[in-house]
Amino acid sequence: MSHGLDNGLEPKRFRRLFAVFFLGTLLLLWVAYGVSSHFIRRNLEQGLAIRLQRDAMLLEDHSSRTLDSVAARLTSVAAFTTPQALRDHGLSPERLHDLIADNPVLRSLSLVDVGGRVVASSEAQHLGLRLQPDLLPALDADRTISYGDVFPARDLAGIATDNQEPATDLTIWLVATTVTLNGQPHRWVAAINPGYFQNFWSRFDPELRDTIGLYDHHGQRLITSGGQGPNTFALSQVLGDKLLQRELGLFELERNAGWQVAYRSSPLHPVVMVVIADRDLLLAQAVDERLRLMLALLGSVLITAVSAWLFRWYRRYEASITELANQTRAIGAHLMLSEADPEGRITHLNRAMLQQTGYQEAELLGQNHRILNSGYHASDYYERLWHTVSSGQIWKGIFRNRDKAGAHYWVNTTIVPFTDAWGKVTRYVCLYSDITEAIRLTEQLEDERRLRNELASLNEKLLTHANTDPLTGLSNRRGFEHFAQEALAASRQFALPMSALMLDLDHFKQVNDGYGHAAGDAVLQEMARRWNSLIRGSDLLARLGGEEFCLLLPNTRLGQAQQIAEKLRQACTASPVPWPSETSQQLLNVTVSIGLASSDQLEAIDLQRLLHDADQALYEAKHSGRNRVVARATTPESP
Repeated sequence: MSHGLDNGLEPKRFRRLFAVFFLGTLLLLWVAYGVSSHFIRRNLEQGLAIRLQRDAMLLEDHSSRTLDSVAARLTSVAAFTTPQALRDHGLSPERLHDLIADNPVLRSLSLVDVGGRVVASSEAQHLGLRLQPDLLPALDADRTISYGDVFPARDLAGIATDNQEPATDLTIWLVATTVTLNGQPHRWVAAINPGYFQNFWSRFDPELRDTIGLYDHHGQRLITSGGQGPNTFALSQVLGDKLLQRELGLFELERNAGWQVAYRSSPLHPVVMVVIADRDLLLAQAVDERLRLMLALLGSVLITAVSAWLFRWYRRYEASITELANQTRAIGAHLMLSEADPEGRITHLNRAMLQQTGYQEAELLGQNHRILNSGYHASDYYERLWHTVSSGQIWKGIFRNRDKAGAHYWVNTTIVPFTDAWGKVTRYVCLYSDITEAIRLTEQLEDERRLRNELASLNEKLLTHANTDPLTGLSNRRGFEHFAQEALAASRQFALPMSALMLDLDHFKQVNDGYGHAAGDAVLQEMARRWNSLIRGSDLLARLGGEEFCLLLPNTRLGQAQQIAEKLRQACTASPVPWPSETSQQLLNVTVSIGLASSDQLEAIDLQRLLHDADQALYEAKHSGRNRVVARATTPESP
């Protein structure tokens, strides 16, 4: 007994030491809690600022895209607004309504003369309304598009001078552009539905944590949604001053430091996106969360201490080793398994592991697992692994290993550190499952997906970089050449076929001479629309000039290309193109000649050869009667 007392193992003395240790742990926990509170608060504030600035950027991008679509519609309708179009009912409510029908933010589109009278509108009931000129967006010499105020009305009828309609909860926002008719300035006025922005904001922030709004460059509120928000007058004053200094930023209201405000102004539109959050509310919620976390930590420490005191006499090194050995044998019956000592030297392997690696057991025992290293993973990958398992934690991951013959294989790996009663690592047990085929299949799928994405993104890049023909909306020659080189490189890399079609409208000069160039333009636009609806997203239809078009078909063989060419020819002749003349509606019958070239050996043929053969086929189609498809299979020239 005296021996036990001398060594400090007497139960009462152990309990006293454990109590001191437990109280000391709690004291350290409280000190750590007090020190960390300051850093937690600061991190929460920084996180809130980052989130608000990110939200303001995303929401400003959405509002700018939406306003861009409105500006595009105004610019488009202004481009074909002429006195003749107004007289000939070219600006009828039906046509204007069709122009904006697919735009959810536009309620109406109206043409207002210098006296404020509506002379054309997408809503027939607006014709003849008179609007006070000072209610409309002011003419801005520096901007093509002008933005006005937000009114509590359903549409223009609600702000007309003779309005008798009752008040409504709906609002409209007016946007205008100027057009000159008969020497008089007129304005195309678009009535925007602010509820479109508010609906998007509610989906963006479904919990209504923040106040979201659009303001003008003077700090005046246009549209808001969400929480209560700060005092509008105070916010407008500070926001107006901030906008004079920077186009974007973050600040808190000096009169109420609890409000954190992020703003971002649009470089193209006179609007400012503002996101406002209650910082004190966020911090209060965080305090509650910290309190719950603290209680959980204290309970965990107490339970762990009691459990360790109750079961310390029953945890024996020999019993744990026996139990873990049984588990290892059970798992190793259908998985590859290896064991290593604390220094990482291999001490045991099962039969499945030896079969996978191709080594004999004697060749691996005493070796480090580095003998299977394929060199694929960086050194820090293994450093993190070793740090994890040496601290007693389980590690899960993937290896690309190398067998004795030098062949690579992939394994999904779990490394379990086995510890003794005092938590010291005594050995490592490694479990492996072969996932080589799954990795190879994934790589093939990723390559195919990447190819599809690259081909699809080529068309998007052409559109966004203005490589389009302004008349038909198709790619122009420059856009076609850029896309064609990219598509040819991709097809060569993956040994894919490619086909090219040259299309030329028959007797197109007769259309221009007989009905005018406007009729010819209408024919070109209609043919571009019909043909474009029949091709894939990865194909490219381009107008090279005049009535000449070219269609590039990646991953398309000769037979497939002939079927597509015949569909294009039939789409041209399926129905005439209507053209309104001064006396009656004219129907313009148009046919097309198509030359086709296709090759399965792109590594030996350049793009110019392919297009040259397609052009020669077009020449044959023209001189053999027109309105037909002539195809050629392009092959490498003999040396």
